[in-house]
Amino acid sequence: MNFIFFCSQSYLKILFEEIYSYGDGAMIERPSLIVANKMDLIHDKSRREEIFSSLAIVAQDAGILYSSSIYGISAGGTGEGLTSLSRGIRHILENENFDDKTKSLVVSY
Repeated sequence: MNFIFFCSQSYLKILFEEIYSYGDGAMIERPSLIVANKMDLIHDKSRREEIFSSLAIVAQDAGILYSSSIYGISAGGTGEGLTSLSRGIRHILENENFDDKTKSLVVSY
């Protein structure tokens, strides 16, 4: 599983390209979660939806295999969305067939 943490759409695309070019490229075929941090700073609900929509388009164009959700969190401020993210991680780990070699963690800020 790839965990992709980012702060903009352009970083998501760059991160995807780096993951794809690593080794034989098989890492990109693993399930991924897309997480938008600092969401406590965006109070306008329509702006949040706009961000999620843009990220979904970038992810789909890049061929990223992610769950249907993009997780909006506030990791350090309010803790918003962390329970939902934890459930998403648990869901993938419980429903995918992983061995120790296929688990991975990718973090980008």
